[in-house]
Amino acid sequence: MQKCNLIILFTNAQYLHFKNILKINNDLKKNTIIFTRVKINFNEAEDKSFVVYELNSFRKILQLKKTLKRLCLNYEQFDLYVPHFLNVFAQDVYWRLKNSRKKILISIIPDGTLLFNDYKVKPFSSDNWKRKLKSLLFGLKYKLIKGSIISPYQQINTVYSYFENVVCEARNIKKICFEMKDHIYKNDNLLVLGHRNQKIISSDKVTFIVKNLVQSERFNSIYYKAHPRKELSKDNFRRSLSRSVDCNVINIESEEAIEGLIERYEFSAVFAVASSALISIKLIKPSIDCYSYGYKEYFGENYNKNIHDVFNSLNIKTLG
Repeated sequence: MQKCNLIILFTNAQYLHFKNILKINNDLKKNTIIFTRVKINFNEAEDKSFVVYELNSFRKILQLKKTLKRLCLNYEQFDLYVPHFLNVFAQDVYWRLKNSRKKILISIIPDGTLLFNDYKVKPFSSDNWKRKLKSLLFGLKYKLIKGSIISPYQQINTVYSYFENVVCEARNIKKICFEMKDHIYKNDNLLVLGHRNQKIISSDKVTFIVKNLVQSERFNSIYYKAHPRKELSKDNFRRSLSRSVDCNVINIESEEAIEGLIERYEFSAVFAVASSALISIKLIKPSIDCYSYGYKEYFGENYNKNIHDVFNSLNIKTLG
C-alpha cells in the first residue's frame, strides 16, 4: 500500500518539536510532504527528503485543494502529523482525505501544554465560529468541534511527547528529546516571555510579581520577548513592565521560537505567564532558573494538575 506522510506546522515552536521527532522516526525521511506557515530550514541532506508547501498567501491556500486531490490519486494511506484540529488547514486536510475514503493514521506533534491540559471547546464557542467563518472565506472544510481539540474525530495512533503523563489517549506514546546545551551563564539577566491574552490576568498584577522577583534575585537586565501573536504596540504587559522595574528592559525582536534563541542570549533565569516554553527551555538548559505564574487563572476549567507535575519534575518554580 502506497503511503504518504503529511505534516502540518503552524508555528516555529512546532517546527522545533517536529525536528526532534525526525531524530527517532526514519519513516519520515521518505514520501513526506509538509504544509506550513513558517520558514522551513532543513539542512542540505534533509532537503531531498521533503516536499514543502507554504501556506503564507491566499493563492497558496487555494492551491491546497489541488495538491490534496493529486496526492489522493497516488496514495492509499496517509499518516497525518498535526498539533491539533482547532485549525482550519488541519481540518481541511483531514476531511478531504476522509471523504476520499483513504486510510488515515493520526500522530500528534507537541504544541504548548495541550498534551497535559486537554483543551476542550464547545460547539458554539467563539474559537469554533471564528474558524468556521474563516473556512467559508477560503473555501475550506471545517466542522465545529465538541470536546478535545486534539482528538475530536478518531483515535490517535501516536503521540510524541517529552513526558509520558499525557492526558489524551493514543495507541502509542513515543518519547522525544531536545539536545541538551547546559552551559552555565554567570550573569544577572532575566528573560520575560510575553503572553497573548492579557485580559485574563491583570498586567499590573503580573508586573508586580516580576518586580518582586527582580528585587529578590537582583537581576540587572530584563530581556523581553513578546508573544508571537501579540503586537508589541498593543502589549500592555510590556508597557507596565518598563514603567515599574528599576532595570533595563530590552526587546528581543525575532520571529524565531525562544527555544531556538536560547543559545544566543545569556540568561540566568526565565519568567513566563502560563507558557509551555518553560518546559522546553528547562529541557535544553536545566541550569536556568524558571518561574511560572497564573496557570490556573489562565486555563480555567481546562486546567489539569498534570502540568504542575511536569513543572515539579523539572524544578520550575510557581509564583503567586
